[in-house]
Amino acid sequence: MRFRLLLLMCGFALVGFVVQSGPAAGQDRPACASSASDPDGDGWGWENNQSCRVVAGSSGSSSGSSSTGGSSSGGSSGVPTCVSSASDPDGWGWENNQSCRVVAGSSSGTATGGSTSTGSSSGGSGSSSGGSPSTTAPIVGSAGPQCVGPTNQYAGGLQFGDFAVWNNAWNAAVSTGSWSQCISLRQNSDGTVSPQWTYDWLNENQVVGPVWNVKAYPEIVYGVKEASRQSASTSVTGLPSTVNQLDEYTIDFSFSSTETTKHQKSFNGQTIYGEKNVAIESFFHSDCNIERGASGNQMYEIMVWLDSGPERRPAGSTGYKGDATVDGRVWEVWTKGSNDPGYIAFVAKSPVRSGSINWNSFTDYAAANGQSNGTRAFDNNWCMANLLFGSEIWWGEGSFSWDQLVVTH
Repeated sequence: MRFRLLLLMCGFALVGFVVQSGPAAGQDRPACASSASDPDGDGWGWENNQSCRVVAGSSGSSSGSSSTGGSSSGGSSGVPTCVSSASDPDGWGWENNQSCRVVAGSSSGTATGGSTSTGSSSGGSGSSSGGSPSTTAPIVGSAGPQCVGPTNQYAGGLQFGDFAVWNNAWNAAVSTGSWSQCISLRQNSDGTVSPQWTYDWLNENQVVGPVWNVKAYPEIVYGVKEASRQSASTSVTGLPSTVNQLDEYTIDFSFSSTETTKHQKSFNGQTIYGEKNVAIESFFHSDCNIERGASGNQMYEIMVWLDSGPERRPAGSTGYKGDATVDGRVWEVWTKGSNDPGYIAFVAKSPVRSGSINWNSFTDYAAANGQSNGTRAFDNNWCMANLLFGSEIWWGEGSFSWDQLVVTH
C-alpha cells in the first residue's frame, strides 16, 4: 500500500497529516477496481479515499479473489487485533504489513511497524482528495522557538508527526558576528502544526575565510539523518532504502520567504539583501547502516536548487557542466570534480517556488550521467537515507516557510 505524507499550510504555514490504513468492515464496501490496491493480499484495498473489497474481476489480480487473512464481515479469526487504535479510526488498521482489527483495549498511540500518515492510494503527484488532518501527527515535546547562536551552536531539533526540524548551523564557526537562527512549530486552532524558521547571518563580509562559505542549512528531515536521528520509522518513510529497491518518490511543494533590508550589498548594479538557496537533497551511503562524519559511509549527495540568489552557485565556473532536462524541466548541472566527487546539483534556470518533482528522475540521471559529468560512478546498491528540505544560507536576515509539502511513495 502506498503512503503519503501531507503538509498543507495556509497563511504563514499550515501542516496536516491524512490517515489511510486498512479495510473498513462490512459487505457494503465497494469492490476494488484493481487488485493492486491490496499488495498484501488480504482481500482489502484502498481506493478513492475509502476501503474496498478485492473480488473476482478486479483488474491486475492473478486469482480474482481475496487471499487469506481477511474477511468481508470483519470477523475472521485470521485477522490479528491491532496494537494501537491509532492504526485507523474506522475499526480496521494496518500494522506489520497486514490488516488488523481495532478492538477495545487497543492503545491510542501510534502503531509499531505501521503507517500513520498517508494519502491517496492512486500514487503519482498532487494532494490527496478528501480526508482530514490526522490526530497521529502531534508536536512531540517542545514547539520552540529553539534558537542557536555563537554561544549555543547546537540544539536537539523539534519533532512533529513523521518529520523533524533542525537548525543545522553546521558551519557557524566561520561567522565573526553575533548571528542567530531559530526554528519553531506553531499549533493551529484546527490541530495542525506549522514549521518555520528565522535567521540573521549578518553581512557578507562578517566571515572567516572566503565569503562563499555556507553558514547553515536549516532543514525539515524526512527519513534518517544519522543512526541516532530518524524522523519516523522506516515503515512510514520507506527510508533508508537501497536505490535498486527504492520506492518512487514524488514531492509536491510550494514555499515562501522574506528578506529584511538590515544587511545589503551592491551586485551587478542592483542592491541585494542576502544570499540563500532553497534546496531539496538526499544523501546516499554505502549501506543502510547510516554513518556520517569523517569515518562515515556517505558516498553521494544529490541537490536540487529550486531557488537561489543572483550570485552563489554550487561550485566555481568550471563546475557548470551544461543544461539537462530532468523530470520535464531544464536545469543547470553542477559538479565539484576531485574536490567532492560525490556531489551533483541541479539548479533551476528560474525560481520554481511551487510544483511537483519526481525524485527518482534525479537519482536516475545521476546513475546514468553523473560519472561523465565529473562525479564518482553512482552505485544502485547504495542506500538513500533521506529527503531534506531547507535553505543554504550565506548571509542576510529573513524568514522561510514551506507552504505546501507532500511526499508520496
